[in-house]
This record gives sequence, structure tokens and C-alpha cells, in this order.
Amino acid sequence: MTETIFAGKMPILALRGLCVFPEQTVHFEVGRSKSVKALEAAMQGDQTLLLIPQKDLLVDDPTLKDLYPVGCIAKVKQVLKTQGENLRILVTGISRGKITELSQSEPYLSGIVESASVEEPADTIRARALRREANSLYGVYLELCEHPAQTVQLRMLASESSGFIADSIAQNSGIDFPDKAKMLCQLNSVRRLETAVQLLRREVEMLRLEGDIQEKTRAAIDQNQKDYFLREQMKAIREELGEEDDEDEFDTYAQSIQNLHLEAETEKKLLKDVERLKKQPFGSSEGAVLRNYLDTVLELPWNVKTKERVDVAAARKILEQDHFGLEKVKERILETIAVREMAPQMPPQILCLVGPPGVGKTHLLYAIANGIRKENPNANIVYIKGDQFTNELIAAIQNGKNIEFRSKYREADLFLIDDVQFIAGKESTQEEFFHTFNKLYEEHKQIVMTSDRKPSDMLTLEDRLKTRFEWGLLADIQPPDYETRMAILKNKAKNLGLNLSDDVCNYIAINVTNNVRQIEGTVKKILAYRDLNNMPLDLPNISRAIDDMFKSEGNALPTPSLIISQVCKFYSIDEVLLRGTQKNKGTAEARQIAMYLIRKLTNLSLPDIGKEFARDHSTVLYAIRKVEVALKNGDTTMQNNIRDITANINSCL
Repeated sequence: MTETIFAGKMPILALRGLCVFPEQTVHFEVGRSKSVKALEAAMQGDQTLLLIPQKDLLVDDPTLKDLYPVGCIAKVKQVLKTQGENLRILVTGISRGKITELSQSEPYLSGIVESASVEEPADTIRARALRREANSLYGVYLELCEHPAQTVQLRMLASESSGFIADSIAQNSGIDFPDKAKMLCQLNSVRRLETAVQLLRREVEMLRLEGDIQEKTRAAIDQNQKDYFLREQMKAIREELGEEDDEDEFDTYAQSIQNLHLEAETEKKLLKDVERLKKQPFGSSEGAVLRNYLDTVLELPWNVKTKERVDVAAARKILEQDHFGLEKVKERILETIAVREMAPQMPPQILCLVGPPGVGKTHLLYAIANGIRKENPNANIVYIKGDQFTNELIAAIQNGKNIEFRSKYREADLFLIDDVQFIAGKESTQEEFFHTFNKLYEEHKQIVMTSDRKPSDMLTLEDRLKTRFEWGLLADIQPPDYETRMAILKNKAKNLGLNLSDDVCNYIAINVTNNVRQIEGTVKKILAYRDLNNMPLDLPNISRAIDDMFKSEGNALPTPSLIISQVCKFYSIDEVLLRGTQKNKGTAEARQIAMYLIRKLTNLSLPDIGKEFARDHSTVLYAIRKVEVALKNGDTTMQNNIRDITANINSCL
């Protein structure tokens, strides 16, 4: 601890949006009446005053509660008058200072101030490493922002003081004001340097991103200008030669819109979009979006109506053709159709099929789609998986095709979404799905969803979506019972040309209990066994052929690849990025959770886990401990994310 180097009464000047650090020279303007009077009082004395940042920049007359606890005792070096009433001053920081007593608030702030005791820990290897990284990062920062602060950098390189380097970075970089104020209040020099390194690393990343954006924007503008001039030149040449285009694109759009005989407001809006298109430079991204939008609008079946056929008996026949058992689920579907038949003016029911993998949820979706397609060939049926919905949304945002994306889903007559649980935890996806859901529901369109769990069990699903999912009917699909398994087994065997005895079918039906998919896999394995070995399909041979399918039941462990793929799917991150070196917050958190889950759900050692990510075991151990600490401290967001990801992993086993 350093000794107090100053204690006494002095003027206090509150700073808005500015911090002054010890051993740093800064110039700024002073305009408020109290600030000017405090400066005048300092100049009449020993030219020393306390410069202390205020918390709320909008407060014009700050009191002690409006100020940060630590400021900087500084020496006024120069005072210049500017145009108007403002003064421009040059100060040099001496030391950190605290107000121990506020003696007056009028006509300016004044009080007893003493130097704050600063902690200077021993110079360890870690402290030296931090200083080296700070100097290196600051050099990169100067290159990116083209800042002419080489003198500052030289002073930092020559210094072995962690506190001085941290203060220099804070004073001479674009770190946000609140972060600078917190650094000023941090009295431990090493901790202050740690904070400076973290904040500077963030600034470097932001500058790199800004540079990329500016470069892309500049290139796009240059190309658009070039295209515009070339287009104008071509136009002038055609006019000079007396040539005209065979077809005027814009007139064609306008005529096509008028031929639709739309409502006046709708027609006016579309014609306005045509005028906007005229003003776009050739090849511009906005022009491409407008063309795609107009083409989509003109392809819609305006003023064309189709008669909806709601037939419970026909629907029952379609469901019974391909689905054994599932009586309760079929009843839910038929109830939905019956409601539409009895009260066509009512909004359609929302149907949510819930059950573990392999019980026939997706198959039922296909059956619903096929049934609707047979009755109404012109129906706009849209099928999508939950994770694919997210991927298409990301692609639409990246390519500027939001309008096309929304039109695809919000104009559907029947909207089928499979594995809707994968949208949970994704903020933008949930926002887009919320508006899509509302649009379809308001227009009395049918929505059918599948999920491996109930909406109430999706912990990271927004409440507004949970309530909407529960508006309709919930059909809980359980694994098939013994009789259903026997019926499915015999039907699959018959379709594949297998003649299985009742003993064999009974043996399989007793042992294969999880889902229909496993039954189908068992039958296909028996078929392959028969073709390869040419042996009788009796019970001993069949039991040997498929014995391995039962040995592992209930004991299967997820693979690292499965865990990584489910983490990437949950966070919408590419596996290459997760396994790579990218260190932004979202990717780093996903990578740590993946390492934690592999350790928890598999038998892999720390070095083996590290090989999956091209990292050593110490990095893996650090990631696992970080997740464990977050869970121990009650991080509910991480708890819910891990719970949902684990459920997704288990559903794939």
C-alpha cells in the first residue's frame, strides 16, 4: 500500500463523460458556472483541484451522491479562453483522490480531499505477462484506429508499472466512459491492468469489425456508382442511335399490378414500390430485393378462391391407412377437423404432437400434408424443421431477403413445423416465429407442430410462445404397446417379403420397446441377415442376429460429435467455429458447455476431450470449472440451456 501523499482542502470540478488519470496530460473545455468558478479558485491558489467524473451526464448541478467515489488530483498547466464563455484548460494528473468531507457546494464545489491508497502487488510473472499483452494490444489498436499516439506507446513500453500502463490505456483509447470511471475507482494496479486488457481486446475486435463493414460498404458504393454511370452511358448511346428497349420492365410491373384489380390502397402501395425500383442504381441490393418482392406478389393467386373440404370420414380413412395404434393422437386430429366442420367460422385449432423420437410424429405430419394435398391440390403447404427455420432466417438476414422469407411462411394455408423445440433459446428466431404464428392464426390458417417435450417443459422458450402453443390441442404420443408393436412388425415384414413366425415376432416385440424406428431397423437387419447367410429365420438364428441391438439398450453413451452437433444446433454456430480458435462471447460459452457436457455424459479423459477441440487438457479443465462455478452460483440461463441441450442429446440416442 502506498502512503497518502496529499490531504487538504481544494476546489472540486465535476466532469461529464470524461475521466482524468494520474500521470496523464489532458485538455478539455469547461463551461458550467460552478466549474468555471472552481477553476478560478484553483488558479488563485496552488493550481491544484480534484477532477471527479459524475455518474449521470444529464445532471447539471451535481451533488456528492451524483459523483463517483474516486477522482484524480490534478495540476492546471494552462487556461485559454475560447469563443463564448467556455475555458479550455490543460491539466496533468497527480494521484487518485477521494472526498472525505464536502465543505461547500456554492458558488462551487469544495471539500477535504486526500490521495487514495493504491495497492501495488508484487511484480509476478503474471503481472509481467499482462504488461506485455497490454503493450502488444495497444500497438494493434493504434494501427487500426490510425491514432498518432506513438509517444504514449513509447512511455508504456518503457514503464514497468502495471498501474501506469493501465491508466495510459484508459486515457488514450476509445474505451467507454463508464468503464473508464470504474478503472479510475479500481485501486489494485494488477486488477486494473486486467480490466484494461479485456476492454482493449474488445475495442480491437470492434475496430476490426468496423473496418470490415466500411470496406464492404465502400466497395458496394463504388460498384453501384460504376454501374449507374455505365447504365446512364448505355441509355444515352441508345437514345443517340434511336434504339429503344424491346420491353420496359417498369411499365410491365405497373400494368401487371393494375390488371389484378386490387383494392385501391394495395394497388397504390405496389405502384409506389415500382417507382422506388425505378430510382435504384442498376445491380443494387435494394433493387434486387424490390424485384423479388414484386415478382412474388404478382405470382400470388389474387382474387382466386378454393373451396375447403372438411371431411372427418375421409381424414379417418387416410390416418388408418399408414398408422397402427396411436388412437388418442388420431382422435385429437379428427377432433380438430370436426370442429372446423361444425363451426367453419371459428379460428383453426393449433395441434401439437408431443413424444420421444421414433414414435411417428413426423410420419403423421406427412400424412396430414398428403391428406390436405389430395383434397385441395392448390393448397399452400409449408413443412419445415425447427433448426432449419433458424438457418433460413439467418440466411435471409445475411442476403437481405427478409420479405421473401416472411412471405414463404406467412402465406401458408397449412404450416407444419417439426421439432419445434429447437427454436427455444434463440431470441431472433422466437421473435420471427411469434409474428408468423400470429399472422397465420389471425387468418384462420392451420398450424401443426411436433416436439419431443411439452411446451411447459421448454425452459428457454418465451412465455408468449408457450401460451400460444397451449391454445390448441396437445396430443401426447407414447411408445407403441405390445399389440401395436406386433401389428407394425408383421406389416413391415410382409412389405419386405419376410415370413416371420409368431415366436420370432413375439421375441422382437418383447425386446424392442422404444419406438417404431427401432422396429423397422430390426426387420431390415433380419432381411440383410437372411440374404447374406441363407439360413432359416428361426428363433435361435434371429436372436443371434439381433442380440447386439438389445445389449446396448439403456446403456448407450452419446458421442462427442453428437454432443458438439447439438450444442452448435442450439446456439446456431458452425462446428468449424466451435472447434476453432474464435473467442467471442457466444462461441466461447458454447465451446465451454460442449466440453462440460462431453466430460459429464461420456467416459472421455481431459486430454481426449482436448483433442476434439485442438486444445490441451488444462484448457478443458478451465472450461469445465468455469461452467461448474456458473451453475453453482445459480446462473439460471446456463442451467436452462444445459438442460435443453441434454434433452436434445438424449432424444437422439
